[in-house]
Amino acid sequence: MIYFCIYLLTLISLLALSIISGALSYFVRKDTKVIKNGTIIFFANFISNKKRGFFYALFYLILRHSWEIPQTLLGYLISQIRNIFWQVERVEVFNGVAFCLKYNQNHNSGVSLGSFINVDTFNKRRDSFKEEVISEPLLMHEYGHCVDSCRFGVFYLFVIGIPSLISAIKAHQVENKPKGVSTHGFTWCEIRANKNAQRYFSKYYSVDWNAKYNGYTIETFYKLNKPQKI
Repeated sequence: MIYFCIYLLTLISLLALSIISGALSYFVRKDTKVIKNGTIIFFANFISNKKRGFFYALFYLILRHSWEIPQTLLGYLISQIRNIFWQVERVEVFNGVAFCLKYNQNHNSGVSLGSFINVDTFNKRRDSFKEEVISEPLLMHEYGHCVDSCRFGVFYLFVIGIPSLISAIKAHQVENKPKGVSTHGFTWCEIRANKNAQRYFSKYYSVDWNAKYNGYTIETFYKLNKPQKI
């Protein structure tokens, strides 16, 4: 019980820091976005995915704060810290997962930890976040990592998180492939996330992984199977 109290106190403390930072942001920029984002990030801890029914949603919520607690806490920590330093432009809770986004960047990258996804994207903000998700494979891919977080639980950081981080650091452009196709996308943990995303978004949103994307197809950049040669 004492551990859960410390855990909850940590969540509340980070929310308080976001509110303080948000108050400063309002004083400097007359902008309440930081306070709003920090509040959504906090309450996202208690919002589940209702797509598969009430009991699944409840079970998923319990797992988030037990079986997935290492990455849940780390994901929440990173999300709130980015928000505290005014590095989050938009926070949306989509199917039980909190997306924290920063737009108009010179790169496209994401980090998924528990039910928190932090993304820097060169895209522009859309009014409909659902349309934004199902039209941007990176967001669907990161959601696929969240599926594995629930499956691997306390082992996620060691089985998926760390190998994915190492792969991303060592990644390089694949020769004779479109710009943006890197060796990182061919690692088993990234292909798993793609498969998770493809199954989920084709079932609930009719997303076709062979749809056109950047002059090619989604599958060109987010592989479902490892090529024979890289």
